[in-house]
Amino acid sequence: MDKKRKRTDLALSEQVKVINMLNDKTEIAAKFGISQSQVSRIAKNQQEILNKWHTNDNPNRKRQRTGKDADVETALKMWFTSSRGRDVPLSGPVLQEKAKDLAKTLNKPDFKPTSGWFCRWKERNAIVYKRVHGEKKDAYEPAAEQWIRDVLPELVKNYKPENIYNCDETGIYYRAMPEGTLAQKSEGLCQRMTTPTTIQMAQKLMTLMMMTSSHLML
Repeated sequence: MDKKRKRTDLALSEQVKVINMLNDKTEIAAKFGISQSQVSRIAKNQQEILNKWHTNDNPNRKRQRTGKDADVETALKMWFTSSRGRDVPLSGPVLQEKAKDLAKTLNKPDFKPTSGWFCRWKERNAIVYKRVHGEKKDAYEPAAEQWIRDVLPELVKNYKPENIYNCDETGIYYRAMPEGTLAQKSEGLCQRMTTPTTIQMAQKLMTLMMMTSSHLML
């Protein structure tokens, strides 16, 4: 009696490789250490596998397990994908709160988005935290020097030093954008998010004005 072959699970990325080699099922079975019947199943489901591959599903998952509340997880993934498509920065607490709202909508009042559940959901969907990289522009020093040399003297020549004040301002971004976001592993974040919504949020700041007498600064 032939010994029963042990099932070998393939990651999504490996299944895609199998699809690309489907002309020779025997070679595929030998290369990946699987049975020809398993090759046939992959061939039969190749469209579903490729769809998962192109929608950024975790390529290293072998068993396609879902959580106990699969409909909530699916709804949250759809909302996550839609939000990231609009460059909305997302954090763990935001997603857990959204999951709770979706559960209520789906009539699952007992659902609790615990930290453990959220970690498993991120792992299943290949979601990680990424910092958003950006560069600040330097001030144009030649123009500033020219203004001090040519313009400022004309502005202050008719005033006594005690009546001349130096004034500066600084912005406090109390609704500033976060430095990072949860995103798909394959998603690149090479520059600041600059959608209209982001710009509108970035403009919500408080301005402080500080003024001192010029002779006190000498």
